[in-house]
Amino acid sequence: MIKNVLMIGWEYPPLNSGGLGVACQGLVNSLSAIGINIVFYLPQRITNINQKKGVVFNFIDCAFFKEADKNFLYTYTYLIDSNKGKSVKFYKNGGTLVELVKIYANKLLENTKDYNFDIIHAHDWLTVPAALALREISKKPLILHIHATEFDRAGGIYSLNSEIASIEKEGLIRADKVIAVSQYTKEKIVNLYNILPERIEVVHNGISSENEDVFLNRDKSFFKNKNTVLFVGRLTIQKGVDWFLKAAEKISKINENTVFLIVGDGDYKGKAIELANDMKISDKVIFTGFLRGGELKKAYKLADVFVLPSVSEPFGITALEAIKSGVPVILSNNSGAREIIKGSIGVDFWNTKDMAEKITAVLSYPRLKNKLIEDSKEDLGFATWERAADKIVKIYNNLTHG
Repeated sequence: MIKNVLMIGWEYPPLNSGGLGVACQGLVNSLSAIGINIVFYLPQRITNINQKKGVVFNFIDCAFFKEADKNFLYTYTYLIDSNKGKSVKFYKNGGTLVELVKIYANKLLENTKDYNFDIIHAHDWLTVPAALALREISKKPLILHIHATEFDRAGGIYSLNSEIASIEKEGLIRADKVIAVSQYTKEKIVNLYNILPERIEVVHNGISSENEDVFLNRDKSFFKNKNTVLFVGRLTIQKGVDWFLKAAEKISKINENTVFLIVGDGDYKGKAIELANDMKISDKVIFTGFLRGGELKKAYKLADVFVLPSVSEPFGITALEAIKSGVPVILSNNSGAREIIKGSIGVDFWNTKDMAEKITAVLSYPRLKNKLIEDSKEDLGFATWERAADKIVKIYNNLTHG
């Protein structure tokens, strides 16, 4: 039986830019709860990590990270310092992102010599150079856990970073087993990278099964007499915030009592604000920036409907968070979460007329809204980190003893 796992990651709460860090935290907590010992490597020092028994965090202080007044300055994407409650600006110090990833790999290898482990579990392409080098030295099996492909992040083949895609493909080819967060993602890996389907296992993301009174005390006082449509996600082309705004424009023409709450940060934020202004709906759209913890829960409790209109969404943990908060969800048909959230409404991200009509229907018909809420609450039983951890342990054991 596998007991000792060396994990390689790139981000982790409370310093994370999105779902990758949240997923890693959910898996680590659930795996450690069933007796798996984990040494987790990260490329930056993070304070205030919620430490679990059996989990050791090792921070590789790479050249491209600096710390000043507890604010971490990062080179590749927006990260969030929860101590300050705001996004951290870009900082460039070590070259291209690919060069930084290779620096991480080299420094990580220098710090793994004293650890005994049975298996390597790496998350996304950013960890591939480190994971492959460690596999070569240790001769231990490697699992590559894909939370998103470069095709997802690019929002299509025309914006693809070929160098990143090449690293990703090498990892997929050389890993002993690949975990995909959805069947949707598995099919992408098979079709775009020509990876044999039998080498890929699907383990859906989840959410904590801890009971919370999330369906009670819904707070609508801030937007009294207003319908509230919620978007939560990184503000990038991939997440479809521009399509969300186009649907918002259509709704605003027929319903002045609707506001659109956009929670998140990212490189598309400036363009999204400009787009809302050009559409003359800036008085209806509220950009909150990145929220977490209690502030994010408040945003969910304000919402009448949650919309995830991603161009390509490997899973979509925010949809589970919305459901747990008692909010009906409308999801892109290009979303892995649709595979387990049957109590949701699907929409093609590009069909903003249909999106607007479905949002309006949920806002207009309480019986429809309540039916979606009840159906999706049942779906949560199939979307827990505990179930994901059980599947992953079976993969560990089959890989090492099968």
